[in-house]
Amino acid sequence: MSIRQVHQMAYFPPASYEQVWERDLLDATSYRDHTDYRREVEQQLQAMSADGRGPMRIIALDVPGLLTYAERTGQDPASRQTRLGYVNALGEQGADTVAWPPERNAACWCGSGRKYKRCCAAPWFLAIEPADPASLVLTVEVDKVTPRVWRRVAIPSNTTLDQVHRMLQDALGWSGEQPYAFRTDGYTIVDPRSAYEGIAADQERLVSVATEIGDRFTYLHDLGERWSHTVTLDEIRPGGPDNVLTHLTGGGPCPPGNIGGAHRYQRLLTAFTDQDDPHHAAAVDILGADFDPTAAVDPGKPETRQRRAVTASVVAQVAAWAGDTQPGPSLGAQVRQAMGGLFGVTAASDDVVYAEAEAFRKFGDDAHPLDVEIHTAQLLYRFEQEQPSGSFGLAMGAFTLAARSPQPHVAAFVAAVNHLLPGMASHMALADLARQGILPPAWAERLGDVEPRRAWRYRDAFGDQEALLVTFSYDDAEHGILVEIVTCPTPMARVVHLSGTVDALRDVLQRSADDAHGQVTLEAITLDQAYASLTGPVQQPHPDMTPQSLAWLPIVAHRVGLLPEPEPVDPARSTRAERAAAVETFLADTAPLPGVGYEVLRFWAQVLAGYTGTDGSAPTRIGPVWLGHVLGEHVPRAFELTPAQRSGLAAAVTAWARWATRQQGLPTAAADLLAARIAEIDEAFDRVYADLERTTSRSYLSDITATTADGEDLRRVFALRTTAVPLPRHGSLAEQALRVSDPADRHRILTAVLESWELAPGQSVLDWIDALVSVSDQLWNPDTDLARETMDFLDLVGSDSELLGDLTELALEHGHDTTGYHEASLDRVTPDPEDFD
Repeated sequence: MSIRQVHQMAYFPPASYEQVWERDLLDATSYRDHTDYRREVEQQLQAMSADGRGPMRIIALDVPGLLTYAERTGQDPASRQTRLGYVNALGEQGADTVAWPPERNAACWCGSGRKYKRCCAAPWFLAIEPADPASLVLTVEVDKVTPRVWRRVAIPSNTTLDQVHRMLQDALGWSGEQPYAFRTDGYTIVDPRSAYEGIAADQERLVSVATEIGDRFTYLHDLGERWSHTVTLDEIRPGGPDNVLTHLTGGGPCPPGNIGGAHRYQRLLTAFTDQDDPHHAAAVDILGADFDPTAAVDPGKPETRQRRAVTASVVAQVAAWAGDTQPGPSLGAQVRQAMGGLFGVTAASDDVVYAEAEAFRKFGDDAHPLDVEIHTAQLLYRFEQEQPSGSFGLAMGAFTLAARSPQPHVAAFVAAVNHLLPGMASHMALADLARQGILPPAWAERLGDVEPRRAWRYRDAFGDQEALLVTFSYDDAEHGILVEIVTCPTPMARVVHLSGTVDALRDVLQRSADDAHGQVTLEAITLDQAYASLTGPVQQPHPDMTPQSLAWLPIVAHRVGLLPEPEPVDPARSTRAERAAAVETFLADTAPLPGVGYEVLRFWAQVLAGYTGTDGSAPTRIGPVWLGHVLGEHVPRAFELTPAQRSGLAAAVTAWARWATRQQGLPTAAADLLAARIAEIDEAFDRVYADLERTTSRSYLSDITATTADGEDLRRVFALRTTAVPLPRHGSLAEQALRVSDPADRHRILTAVLESWELAPGQSVLDWIDALVSVSDQLWNPDTDLARETMDFLDLVGSDSELLGDLTELALEHGHDTTGYHEASLDRVTPDPEDFD
């Protein structure tokens, strides 16, 4: 019979927390404010739960009991180890505990008396990130290297260890994406990208491994070369808003990259410092005559702590001096054994991987890095599309192939894959190959080492689509990326191109402009402007992106990541008054239309100008793609059209389009293009409008659209009402055209919602449905206090799938106490003031 371990978490209630501070039993690594402290406890509990550690129970600690335990055991009551021992002792004595997480409707574990979901588990409560309580001063020293290579840094105490890894890299001068790990006496914390067993570094914080002065832990950088560091906690300083990574002092330059670990670096230093060493002259050539292994590190000069780069030939040369050119026990073999059946995933792809590696025989030392990148990008896409195991299988297959067939062309293959698909498997494969003296070609060190050069933006007259051309260079050889972006409803990359010649990309761009059938503007832009325009769309490719574009995407995304980031600015947004003014100006400028009444003309003007309220664009925004979205999605989902409004659609929208193009100074040809597009939309409109989902959706707003067409208003009310009556997505109701404006249809939906809830034994279904309908009706009316507060709440937090159920529970709890329910419901949608202290 298996026994599941129960994890215990210590907790000081408010009164006890004040006592431990009064007696100096806590230090600066703990939050002084109890609200921040209990938030930290909840976050730790959730992290433990996500990591599979459970069940969990909370033990409340009292100060007198802690002091008695410390005196009896002869320990320091201020020590964290003493508190842990006291917790274990209480557990063995059968002390009262609180289960975490609490059951549905149960009070919060912290003792506040409020429900858990509205207390420590409230989204707005957990979203607050107070300044770290302490700055931990650490000394980190590279093991097995003389003279010392060490740094002294101050790091915020609550920094997650994946970020601590980055900070230690920066302090020491290390670079790259090699796998890493942390070790303490009790456990190992691993790179979350790796396949190793252990606690993920992004789930553990620095204070968990460095709590008391004198604490030590090990930091392992680059598991292939096994660089080990001893990290010691020297000092605990108070935190605050300026608590950031601080470089304090240090000594010794960072060892060269890819040299092969501490053993080889020590051999290189020996040759450098000993003039009688037969390799002294070569060592001086490698490190430079001005190299000083004892040089101090200036915190204000990052260049004094950065590593030197060495070539592959140097690595092999030093390996020969050190006498370790013959491979020892393979790290890859150890990992393969530890990972067991995981490699079975790629077994079916071994032959395919071998064939792909064979193609890299043609990429010798003289191959151009861009040619290698292009070949590898096409390989990745082909493998993703054709092989069941996808890119993961390719990485694992490369790892296996490197072990079975350690040859130069395999090293080239693995290096190229690692560039566009970096990860532990390919990195370890390269490390294993290097230990056997098999190194990738010279181009491997240059892959992706490009310089951004120039950028242009081509934009159609309407702002619906744009294309950005950005050039990069490997030395003097310039190449470019071209990204075509659809901006509506949200910016997405539709097509990406890559070419070794900028002229070829300009030809592609010109063809795209010809297909746009409208005026196109061309402007040179800065590289940071290019980054601002590209970073979002490249991360969100269009669903219809072509296969060739998908193949180029890894390289294009890599290049965009090299562009400089701009300073953040708040985008300009149009106001409600500006939208209303645009409608009045249009009506004043437009002559009566045959067969279209004045109110119908006003209605369509308000719809078109109003929709810009959803994104803050100019009220006169217009364009063929934009019109397709407004008339094909927004209108069918929001507006119950009268016969007059429907019949006047084409004429009224065409009139608005011609007026808007004049306002923007666009040519008549642009207006004619829009008129043709409107005719296409009008022809297909009735079929789209009759769609069941759209029919149900617009019934949520049928009474609101009678009074306003402003997109901002409609968005807020729709979010409110779909919280009050969730939009049917599944089951028989999703296959019907419902009139949610009808209370009877709302009741049908709410009944289905209640059926999906798990009620406690003995609870009355009738009572629940009565309370649910009552709450839903309050939310449905946007003029109630609860509805107004809820709209503001949803603006702040987005959707909240638990809100309807929580409000229903409150209604049941308070029964006929309307005052009590009113206060409690507003409390549910209003963050407590202490949550924002």
